[in-house]
Order: sequence, then structure tokens, then C-alpha cells
Amino acid sequence: MEELLRVSRVSKSFGDIRVIEEVSLVVRRGEIVVLFGPTGCGKTTLLRMMAGVEKPSSGEIAMNYRRVGFVFQDDRLVPWLSSLENVEMVCGDRERALEALKRVNLHDYAHLFPCELSGGMRKKLGIARALSVEPDLLLLDEPFSSLDFHVRWAVADVIREHSKNSGVVLVTHDVEMAKRLGSRILILSRKPSKVIAEVEPQYLEKKLEEVIHFWF
Repeated sequence: MEELLRVSRVSKSFGDIRVIEEVSLVVRRGEIVVLFGPTGCGKTTLLRMMAGVEKPSSGEIAMNYRRVGFVFQDDRLVPWLSSLENVEMVCGDRERALEALKRVNLHDYAHLFPCELSGGMRKKLGIARALSVEPDLLLLDEPFSSLDFHVRWAVADVIREHSKNSGVVLVTHDVEMAKRLGSRILILSRKPSKVIAEVEPQYLEKKLEEVIHFWF
């Protein structure tokens, strides 16, 4: 499979606080890499470095993708723009924006403003914005948080479908979603965060029992 991203012994510090400690991973087209770790261990920081938003303190990141889509924990929607306009602002094309809304089943709500949408719909709108740029690499930071059960499964289906032609890195605390979607799961330690295990989805719960002491 085509290699889209290679993270090589990357570390990150903010002042005297060491957040990431020599993390290495590879993301290839057609797979979903799940980052699973305790709250505050630096998973979001790692995603931001993959997107080029943050620079590592040491180590290297080889970005072999053309376009990246980023779904943040908070939706970061523009309140005075409609759903359609929020997506069009990112991709610059109205037809492509409409198609992205259709992919997450929000095309009937294109005229509504963010304040008129439910929390789940706002989350899906954030995903539509990321998909609208047709990313080679899709980065997802807790996309299932605060979602109802049926919405979580719908969002998971959208992510899986997109991953057929791209690479995906997914940060989640949802064990079931990690098992359902992950090609590989990297378990991280508490801060400063290191990769303490890499497992296939079916072995996630057993491995967590073995390494959970690294989270405390």
C-alpha cells in the first residue's frame, strides 16, 4: 500500500513539559490507524503535527499526501454561515460542498445555521468539511464524542467508506469504535506519551488489561 505519512522518533515539548516521547508510526492508503490512550497524553498534539499545524521538537515527519482533512474535537463552525456555506468556505466549490453534505446525510439541512443543528449534526458537518477537500489523509480527533448510538454508527460508516481510497488516523476513547474501524491500534502511555503496544482490533481489550497500569 502507498505510504502517506511516516512519523520517525518524534518528540514534542512545550517549554519544560515533555508531551510526546519518540513516537514512530506509518499510515498507508486504505487503512485506519487508531490512537488509543489516556486523556491528556498528547494525542491531539500528535495529530496536529501530522497535519503540519505543529512542528516536532525533534524527529521527522514525512508527509507524502497532497491534501489533509482535519476533524477537531470542537466543531469550529462559523456561526453566521449556513451549513452549506461552512463547507463551501473550506473547499471553495458549491457542488463539491453539496456532495460532502450528502455523504453525511445533511443535504436537507444545507440552509440551516450551526445554532439550529443538534450536536450530532454539527459533528457530521465538521466531517463534511474535512471530506469536501477530498483528502488523501483524514485526521479525526474524537469524532464519536457526545453522539447518540445510531449517529456513531452512521459516522463510522462514512469514515470506513472514505478510508478505501485514503489513509485515516483516528483518535478515540470508544473501544467498540476502535475495534470496528481500526486496521491497527496504537496504545499510548500517559504523558510524555510513548507507543507501548500495537495491536490488531480483536486483541484490543486483552492488551488494555495488560498495559492499563501505564495510564496511571
